[in-house]
Amino acid sequence: MTAAVPAFLILLLAQDKPLVQFADDPAVRWNDPVWSADGKRVAFRVTKDDRQHIVVDGRADEPCDGAHHQPRLSPDGSSLAYVATRGMKNVIVRDGKVVEEADQIEHVQWTPDGKLARALRSGERWTLVVGDARTELAGGPNEVVFAGKNAGWIIGGMVTVNGRSEPLDSAMHLTFGPDGTPAHVASKSGVVFIIAGGRKVMDRGDVAHPAVGPGGKLAFHQRAGREWALIVDGREVARDSTLGVPVWSPDGSGVACGGRRHMFAGAATHGPHDAVAHPTWSPDGKRFAYAALAEGAWHVVVGDRKIGPFKRVGPPVFAGGKLAFGTVTVADGKVSIAWKTVD
Repeated sequence: MTAAVPAFLILLLAQDKPLVQFADDPAVRWNDPVWSADGKRVAFRVTKDDRQHIVVDGRADEPCDGAHHQPRLSPDGSSLAYVATRGMKNVIVRDGKVVEEADQIEHVQWTPDGKLARALRSGERWTLVVGDARTELAGGPNEVVFAGKNAGWIIGGMVTVNGRSEPLDSAMHLTFGPDGTPAHVASKSGVVFIIAGGRKVMDRGDVAHPAVGPGGKLAFHQRAGREWALIVDGREVARDSTLGVPVWSPDGSGVACGGRRHMFAGAATHGPHDAVAHPTWSPDGKRFAYAALAEGAWHVVVGDRKIGPFKRVGPPVFAGGKLAFGTVTVADGKVSIAWKTVD
């Protein structure tokens, strides 16, 4: 620990007890924490005196000129990686050790099976590295996506999915459905459309954020004047000035999607709030939760319950029949980062 960062105190990992606690110092800036899936680990970035540190489980890594990306915990929570700047180079720091260096490093993420993926630029040459496997790229990728055993990336107008490439004028919003069906927005000869499962399925006006659900059902946004319409399985279900990424329920019965002040889920509209985030479904699709901001405080809403207030909250998750999520509270001059579980 260096003198440049505040002292962090790790407390017992008991239910609703802080994982990490530190003084609320206005000279110290900290970003949203990330938690492991079981809530036993937490990492976040701290800036003081123009120096950045990544704090993992209450311990600060060596300072760096800039931590470019949010720290990423592996799916099982056993490993953490992030990109930092050291001099003129980007480096990947994994579990406190520098493991890779390049002129530029982007799209650092963990694959579902726990491999560390990243796009590296050395001079003008780009390489996608997944674990120990390396793939030469034609340029810097705009998007890199892993889902199940599927992988894809977009470089300009070239879309590559599981090793097969298709040239287009432009492309964006690549995603995969639960059965591995890919979908993305594309344009060619001035026409904007959605390609899902290798077929053009929508070419009427401005579209965005396709999401493939169970059974190949499709949800997406479509421009409607000054608003966006949420289209689910061919039917408009909501409109708002802004919409988040649609999230299908596991049983395919509905879609959740955040708007500017409302959360849309299935046939229901929740709100208004000042802001909404993190829609999530239970594994059986029968329960739904999201985060809502009202009067400067965040809550997690599940059914008729509103749990809070908190300074910040992480994405809620359903596991073992319970709902869990990370919390940040500020009280009595202290910042407390914790993990909360409710029935």
